[in-house]
Amino acid sequence: MDSPEWKAKRQLVFERDENLCQECKSAPAFHVHHLTYANIFNEKLEDLLSVCAECHSKIHHQELMDKINSLKERK
Repeated sequence: MDSPEWKAKRQLVFERDENLCQECKSAPAFHVHHLTYANIFNEKLEDLLSVCAECHSKIHHQELMDKINSLKERK
């Protein structure tokens, strides 16, 4: 995701969130997290969240663990 459109949208998200991680509220945000992947390449601003690197990793780790647990429950 390195297109001019994505860079502009990413900047809008940072500005909206005042460059602050929306998870921990204490670290500067350098990442944008997709709350949903349903609209990839056509994301709505409300589907995007400014986060710091540490929180972004935690979010994705939790998503992975949720998927693993869901698969275990199906068995």
